[in-house]
Amino acid sequence: MSKQKDIVNVRNFDLGHWHGIIIFALVDFRDLNSLTKDEEAVLAHANRYEFRRYTRMGEEVVDKDPRSLEQLRRLVLNSVARSRSIHLQLLLVYIVAVAERVLDDFLLACFNTHPDRMYDYLRLTAESAIKGFVTLKDVVTANSKAELIQNLARKAADNANRGTFAERLRRIEKLTGFSFSEHRVKSLASLAAKRNRLVHELRLETVPEDEVEEAFDLALALLKDLGHAAEKASLPYDDPSGLLGSPV
Repeated sequence: MSKQKDIVNVRNFDLGHWHGIIIFALVDFRDLNSLTKDEEAVLAHANRYEFRRYTRMGEEVVDKDPRSLEQLRRLVLNSVARSRSIHLQLLLVYIVAVAERVLDDFLLACFNTHPDRMYDYLRLTAESAIKGFVTLKDVVTANSKAELIQNLARKAADNANRGTFAERLRRIEKLTGFSFSEHRVKSLASLAAKRNRLVHELRLETVPEDEVEEAFDLALALLKDLGHAAEKASLPYDDPSGLLGSPV
């Protein structure tokens, strides 16, 4: 652990911020999901539409033929169902993005607070064998030691937050001494793989709402793990909602 006099940029891991992001997104998902599954509400929405057509004389009229109205209603109902399906897919993409940002925030906090831990992740390129690489430009363009540490922490965090979730978590384990469960690592890998299929391959996969709930649970579990990793690494963190126990 670095001595306090060597720490120039103590930065708390904002666990509370990310807890709020995840919880509010979960509540929003449940509200919208409940609404789109409510047949009465969806029918009320569909019944607001009118079927309009033009006569041979070019006059616009409202078609009140029951068959036309039923056809229109089915079109709207199908549209809502497709939109719900797309929303469930996008939620998985969103949750993975949040997980990646949480890791980034944790690494930034770690490297700003404990600059000595950046050494392995300051490289000319991500694949370079040379560690602790700092350019003259890095030094002379920084207005202070604190700014230099911030800039280097940004570079180190980018390098440490590359690759698969398994690779990223293993790096955090090395940095903190905390151990993630194999179940957590595999669950994140599976979620990321599905995200990749949805985004990069444009796979039209069905995403059950239970799977979205599980993804939110996984994000919260990861956040809690990182809170414990912060404790293990003597990294200050903010937890106003008491995710790790009593509010602090």
